[in-house]
Amino acid sequence: MQQFINQYSFVFVGICLVLFTVFVVSRVTNNKIALVTCLLVIIIFVGVQIRMMSTTNEYDTIQDFDRAMASQDPIFLFLYSDY
Repeated sequence: MQQFINQYSFVFVGICLVLFTVFVVSRVTNNKIALVTCLLVIIIFVGVQIRMMSTTNEYDTIQDFDRAMASQDPIFLFLYSDY
């Protein structure tokens, strides 16, 4: 899955949405339901973050990468950083 938002922006947007959701729900209902809603939103954001993480390494060693470069097949190189 191609990332459309970087990790720090995702955390910032997630915190803002959690605070907004808790504020709105606490105004409409009681605080217990707001707490449950907060926990559900946090669980959803953690799930999305885990799903968006890239964990596959096509080339585990330099030799694998060199073999792929030596072949005449096209290579798609995707550079990313988790920091």
